[in-house]
Order: sequence, then C-alpha cells, then structure tokens
Amino acid sequence: MPVAKHHIAKAAVDSDKIVDASIKKADRLCSLSAEQTGTGSEQSIAHGLGVTPGLVMINITGSPATYAALAVTEGTHDATNVKVTVTSGWKYKVYAEA
Repeated sequence: MPVAKHHIAKAAVDSDKIVDASIKKADRLCSLSAEQTGTGSEQSIAHGLGVTPGLVMINITGSPATYAALAVTEGTHDATNVKVTVTSGWKYKVYAEA
C-alpha cells in the first residue's frame, strides 16, 4: 500500500479551529497488513509508514480449529514494524496509522 505524506499549512491553524476541534488531517499515513496467524510469541509485522504509528488496531479475522482463549498483547512498535503477540492459531490483520 503506498504511503503519502501531507502537512497542514501554517495558516490553516488558528485558535478558533483549535477550540472547536475542526482541524482534520486530510490524508493519514495508514497501513493494513495481510492476514497473519498468531504464534503465541511476539511477531513483527511491517507497516511501511516510515514513522512509529500513533494508532494500532488488531482486527481478529478467524479462530483456530481447536479453540484457545484469545489473548492479544501489543509490544513496542517502531518506525518499521508493529509488534504484537496473539494466541497461537488466531487469524488477524493489523491496521496502523500515523
């Protein structure tokens, strides 16, 4: 997925917009991974953002053939990878946004 960078023009931000929370970033840096399968150990999933994501969501897409209680633990993400531990056999996708 291509990554685009955009900056908010300095003149676009004024105190009225800050007060009413109407400042919006038109294009966000975001990434959605291919489907992954949990291993029970920390996995590194490349996001391609070039910066550490400020928002990460783990979206469960399937359960193992033999049920195991789901546990998801986020690690320390970086500018290259999202770090996550998901119970073995569970399927998931990672959404990352900066």
